Amino acid sequence: EGWEPFSTVHVTRLIQPEGEPGTPTVTPQSSFPAQQITGWQVTHDYPGYAEAQEPPMDLNLSVDDWDAIEAETGQEVPLPGDKLAGWPAWVQGVEYPHCPTCGERMALVFQLDSEDHLPYMFGDMGCGHITQCPTHKDQLGFGWACG
Repeated sequence: EGWEPFSTVHVTRLIQPEGEPGTPTVTPQSSFPAQQITGWQVTHDYPGYAEAQEPPMDLNLSVDDWDAIEAETGQEVPLPGDKLAGWPAWVQGVEYPHCPTCGERMALVFQLDSEDHLPYMFGDMGCGHITQCPTHKDQLGFGWACG
């Protein structure tokens, strides 16, 4: 059950950098090669159709409305691929985890798409989501679903 956000087969943790910039960190030998993020492209993102129909949003838009948004923006909604924040591109439906401390719905921090910048495939071209509790910042989850 490694796909679950709080599975015991993986660890999601917040690391606070210490020391001078460029100080080497210790990484396990089985880790993927380090990659440096050199910049971000700010892009408008929108929730998926299913998420927009749920409380608290409940936008009551039709599938045709969503198709019109995609046609107008010229992009999939929500955006696929690796991304910081934005709306999750859920593979099998809306799956926000809830904080194990307070039960509050966690928020997307980072989306990792299969073989985008990480040389790994989540199931059959799935997608992973790192989430964080808005109140308990030390509570992180990593869940994924296959395509």
